[in-house]
Amino acid sequence: MGELPGPAPATFETVVVDPLVQFDRSGIDWFSGVVVAAFVSVPVAIALGTGYATAGVLVALGTLNVFLGQGLLGFRARSRVAFLALGLNTVGIVVGSVVATTGAVAFPLIAVSIAGFELVNLVPYARVVGLTAGAMFAIGIGLSHTNPVAIGQTAELVLAGGAWALAGIFLQQAWIVNRRDHARRTGRPSFRWGRPDAALPSRPDARVVLATAIAAGVASAAAFAAGAHLGVDRDYWTILTVIVVLQVGFMATLNSAVVRMIGTVAGAAIGGLLLISLTGAWELGVLIALLAAITITLRSASPSLYVLSLTPWVLLILGITSDTGWVTAEARVLATLIGGGFALAGALLAWSILRLPWSARPSPDARSSLNARQSEPVR
Repeated sequence: MGELPGPAPATFETVVVDPLVQFDRSGIDWFSGVVVAAFVSVPVAIALGTGYATAGVLVALGTLNVFLGQGLLGFRARSRVAFLALGLNTVGIVVGSVVATTGAVAFPLIAVSIAGFELVNLVPYARVVGLTAGAMFAIGIGLSHTNPVAIGQTAELVLAGGAWALAGIFLQQAWIVNRRDHARRTGRPSFRWGRPDAALPSRPDARVVLATAIAAGVASAAAFAAGAHLGVDRDYWTILTVIVVLQVGFMATLNSAVVRMIGTVAGAAIGGLLLISLTGAWELGVLIALLAAITITLRSASPSLYVLSLTPWVLLILGITSDTGWVTAEARVLATLIGGGFALAGALLAWSILRLPWSARPSPDARSSLNARQSEPVR
């Protein structure tokens, strides 16, 4: 059987060019993009038009995070993902808020928490759910609530945002079904609102998921410690970068790091320019909705364009509650560089764990599963 293969030789094309130019036309989902833009606009309007800016932003984040988990799955799987995300996003922000109050003990708790969210990967179609829950965990740390009442109110807002997204998902599916039924009754071809459903991925190898979870936890805690030591503004973004960049397999992580770093630098530049040039709340709201639509439309088609649109979206949504412009953009870039470096170290750690005696000789099926996952495109 032999040992697990080490990282494949890297070339400039495989590391930089291929992940940046990857584009799958079948992954374009403009209809979902329109739906998401409409539903995200509501909490954004609340944030911009009332005195409840922070509440509106939290609801918007909860809304987008549930929508992000949908991918190319069929509706039954989509609804499962949405309900799972609805609960785990709320758990994530509560646990993150509690961990933020623990002082130095926070670092091992971060490692354990991120590892736990990564174990959601044991559910074949739930990769993005674990990621968004980890993101909410990091945001909870950033909020640094010490009052249990404030933590509970934050959880309620995220839960409300997720429920609002769930309503959008069901309304979208109801519209698609209605159009299909209308086409059958009339005999006229219906405009294709939805794409063909992708098959569910195979169940991942538990050993690989466990090794990646351990590595993600350690890398996240180390990245956060480094960001805090360096005084990075919004140091919790280092955790976000680790959980997004770290993939199953070293080469997949390297490709993801390239896409994430280049896309974040470019997106932060765009977001920073927008933050200092926008003059009215109306303009800011329209751009947030537009970027949400682009992010969802392209999330399964182009990893680089997805990051390029998501980064300024994050900066603009944070700009509702603060007016920091380039400071926020620079912090985002620095946190991405730190988190990306620790994610690469985490990928090597996961590979080393899989070479340990108790894990170095997988079954042929497990080896095939690992090799297949290592060759998956970056998402």
